[in-house]
Amino acid sequence: MSQAGDRCLKNLRFENKVAVVTGGCCGVGRGCVDVLVEEGGKVAVLDTNDEVGMSLTSDNLPGEIYFIHCDMNKEGDIQSAIEKVIKKYGHIDCLVNNVGTHPGRNSIDNLTVQGFRDLLDTNLVSYFAASKYALLYLRKTKGCIVNIGSIGSSAAAFGMPSYCASKVGIDSYRFLDKSSKYHYHRNVGYIPIFDIVLSNDVQK
Repeated sequence: MSQAGDRCLKNLRFENKVAVVTGGCCGVGRGCVDVLVEEGGKVAVLDTNDEVGMSLTSDNLPGEIYFIHCDMNKEGDIQSAIEKVIKKYGHIDCLVNNVGTHPGRNSIDNLTVQGFRDLLDTNLVSYFAASKYALLYLRKTKGCIVNIGSIGSSAAAFGMPSYCASKVGIDSYRFLDKSSKYHYHRNVGYIPIFDIVLSNDVQK
């Protein structure tokens, strides 16, 4: 029996649910997309890799994929992408903040201040922006935000000062959840994932 046939024999965990996955064209993000689609989800993939994004398909699977070209370093792109998801599906149940990049191993002497700012934009500010614009809709569905982090947030790695610093910021989302969820983010679950180790951790 086909994989799709097997899935139809049991309940689909994400049937009729809508997820947004940032950086979903490769790596961890692509894995999240695949699982969500296999479980019947409608998945919006936000990425700049048009070649891969346009080739993503949910053929023979119960869910579907909706690719949106989105530069996660641009607030306007992120806001527009969320609006496109709402226009197409009407709601959002899950946001997977996954997009990330790695500048390679280097001493702080060889890293530029602007390079660090750019890294923070991708690895941290994008999480904030996507959460900000998705929260309005996640509150309505009592949905969740999944923040993909790195073991680098708690275990400093040689030659990666800026990368580890950017991942520590994601770790702080746990404290945001505890301190302000009652007042501002009620009904929205936060799921931090940190033990991610990739041999080619260049683009998640």
